[in-house]
Amino acid sequence: MKKRFLMPEAYWDTALLERWLEEKAVQGWRPVSFSRYGSGKFESAEPRKLRYRLEPLRTETYDAQCEREETYREMGWEPAGVLGDYRVYACADPQAPELFTDPSALCLTWERQLRLFRRHRLISMVLIVVWTILQFRSLWESGQPVDVFLKGMWAVWLLAVVCALEWLCGNLRALRGVQRMRRQLEAGMAPDTEDLDASLRRRRRQNLVSWGICGLVAALAVSVFGSQQEMPLSDAPEPLPYVSMEAVAPEAAALPLDSSVYRERRSLLTDHREVSQFRWDFKASLWAGFDRVRFTFLAEALYRERLANFLDTWSVVEVREVADSRFDQAVVIDTGKNRCFIGRMGRAVLMERVRTDRDLMDHLDNFAAVLAEFQ
Repeated sequence: MKKRFLMPEAYWDTALLERWLEEKAVQGWRPVSFSRYGSGKFESAEPRKLRYRLEPLRTETYDAQCEREETYREMGWEPAGVLGDYRVYACADPQAPELFTDPSALCLTWERQLRLFRRHRLISMVLIVVWTILQFRSLWESGQPVDVFLKGMWAVWLLAVVCALEWLCGNLRALRGVQRMRRQLEAGMAPDTEDLDASLRRRRRQNLVSWGICGLVAALAVSVFGSQQEMPLSDAPEPLPYVSMEAVAPEAAALPLDSSVYRERRSLLTDHREVSQFRWDFKASLWAGFDRVRFTFLAEALYRERLANFLDTWSVVEVREVADSRFDQAVVIDTGKNRCFIGRMGRAVLMERVRTDRDLMDHLDNFAAVLAEFQ
């Protein structure tokens, strides 16, 4: 029978890994293979007391390796596999001499490995910081960071922060452990070892957090995609959070339209609804986007972003601030052939763009009624 066991979290602590292997031997498990520093596959065997020792992998020829292993066999030590950057040796003879008895020789053996550990941890920390910065930068430079955030990207940002903090803390802990081990070896001391049970608990906790994050991301993805709907406007549930084309542009509404679509998307931070109507010859078009946001400060940010993006995208003729106490923020924008209303009331934000010659200031009552009804 074979079974997989989690390794101790402190993978740099070789004495701890050796003690873990020795406990498995007493419990009747013999190592078969190792998944880097995450877990090991064991097969059942006769319970026995063994000694295990780990030695850093060396850059050497195959013949030199075979010669050294033959020397170890003569001393009573048999190769038992490769664990990460270590070669594992097992010994069943309690009278067999230790592989390393001279602290100076042990320090020389570990010098290169500890330098590599330290370099890899420092490089990992730099890459983690750079990766996190790039994640936020790419999302921010999308042009619609607030809208993207509300759609569900907040979870990706949270995941990036949590992963970065977890990786940084893990690398800092490993770096401290490697530095402490290096100082002790240079001083001719046997390296300290951590508590095995505590290290295994940390490993289980790390795995639980990792799987929990994966589960949350999967649940979020299912909820985001599962909550999206698209249907013909005629099939959309009434009432709808926009002012109809018949009200703001009756002459355009009288024309046959090529497309009338309703979309909605519900997420943890916002309920988004969208209406799109147009003709391919552009003689009639209307687009309305409504968001009921969970927090007022996010609604304010979404309003500012919608306004800024519209001003950057369209050739604006005139922007008029709406001086109406019913709105917390509102503007009417004239682009020549199109008119646009952007308004916020509490946590509700409405943006409606329509092709018409009529003044949208005449429909403030309609916009206010929509925002008030869908608070």
